[in-house]
Amino acid sequence: MTRTGLDRREFVTASAALCVTLPGCAGLTFVPNRIDGDRIAFAASAFAAHACVGIDHPRLAAPIAVCKLPSGELSAVAAICTHKSCELRPAGDKLECPCHGSAFALTGEVLSKPATRDLRRFNVWREGDTVYVGG
Repeated sequence: MTRTGLDRREFVTASAALCVTLPGCAGLTFVPNRIDGDRIAFAASAFAAHACVGIDHPRLAAPIAVCKLPSGELSAVAAICTHKSCELRPAGDKLECPCHGSAFALTGEVLSKPATRDLRRFNVWREGDTVYVGG
């Protein structure tokens, strides 16, 4: 019998290579951060290369997506889908769930189902060259 198609390993390798080239396929780019009292701090320069960045820390239950909106304002939301808890990915002007297709505005509102609950929001502000989340 002649084998046709890809085996599992070949499929995963080919899919990963394709994912790198598709917008919205890659996950958040996580930036170095530090706990500063009851808030998390990171360098505002993180937005030079990305409109949305991820912050993750052992004290956090889930990653947070911090996005610079077209207006220049910042938004910080839990980067976990409220449908089945998959990690969200930035896709232009929204965050998308790779598991079941839910989409959310960068400010956390549900744009498309199956998710029905908005994302958890966090306070976020900039002081000089530092962005703070929490507090």
